[in-house]
This record gives sequence, C-alpha cells and structure tokens, in this order.
Amino acid sequence: MTTKTFYGSFRRDPILTSVKVIEMNILLEPISEKHADSIAVHANSQNVFSGLRGAFPFPYQLQDALDYIHSCLRDSRSRTFAIVLEGKAIGVINLLFKEDVYRFNAEIGYWIGEEFWNRGIVTKAISSIINLAYTEHGLHRIYAEVFSNRPASAKALEKNGFVLEGTQKEAVFKNGVFLDQWIYSRLRTPS
Repeated sequence: MTTKTFYGSFRRDPILTSVKVIEMNILLEPISEKHADSIAVHANSQNVFSGLRGAFPFPYQLQDALDYIHSCLRDSRSRTFAIVLEGKAIGVINLLFKEDVYRFNAEIGYWIGEEFWNRGIVTKAISSIINLAYTEHGLHRIYAEVFSNRPASAKALEKNGFVLEGTQKEAVFKNGVFLDQWIYSRLRTPS
C-alpha cells in the first residue's frame, strides 16, 4: 500500500516480510540482528570497502554491523535484505526510495563478500529485488551509482537490463584516488 503525503513523498510498506527464495540455497531475508555476525565477517574486507561509499567502515566490526542493521530497521525510506547462502548472510542488497518529484524512483545498492564474487549471486539478487520493486510498489525507475573500480558490478546490472546513463568524471575520492562514477538505470518498461 502506498500513501501520498502533501509534498509528494510516499510511505512505503515493506515489500518483503518473509524470505524470498532466489535459488534453492540462496535467499533474500529482511535484515535483522541474526545476520550481524556473518555480515561483520564478510564486510571486513579492504576490497569490499573499496567499492562502497564512505559510511561503510574498514575495518568492519560486529558493532558496525549492528549499528547498520539498526539504522536500516529505523529507515522508512529503504528496504534492506541480507543475501543469505546456506544459512549465512554473505552480503546485503537494498532499495532506497526517493521522494517528491522522484517518488517513482529508487536507488539500488548492494555488496557481497569477496569470496562470493563472480558467481552470479549478485546478478540473481538484483533480479529478485527489482521484480519486487516494480510489482509491489509501482516504481518507474531504479538506478545505481557504480564506482569505476567495480566493472563486475556494472556487468551484474547490465545482465538485469540496466543501461549506462552517463559517467560522472572523477566524482568519487576513495582510498586516495579519484574515480569515475557510472550511473545505471532501468525503467519499468523500456522507452
């Protein structure tokens, strides 16, 4: 259910209150404290850190995971899920719903533990969450901002029908280096 407010923002009810099966052993679960230990283990990687925004700390400790989970649970503008493989959270995927004139847009964000890279898991998680976003929220556009040091992330988006809208030249300063940022999007129905 979507409720319009005076300024054009929407209150969004959870798009998923139970487990979503991606494959037999891969699930999306609404994030909760039960995921904190394994999130802390898989997030504590310099290589994972290098592809994420500054709010993502390194080293990544259990308290960081708990703080993140609590902030996700308080945030009514986003829906965050643990990517669970064989009972353990190995990453996170979320949608951040926009407001006002952007209210039919959401930003997708994700990360996965380094040992699970290049297995197609993120590609499948993206597919699952965008289907939910379009069918249960009537979104028109989902977009992602990808650092240029993450070409595999861009490929996962492209495999899900996202197109490169543009490049923000040297927009990101991470680990002492300026990086380009790629803007990818996918419309509900291609134009």
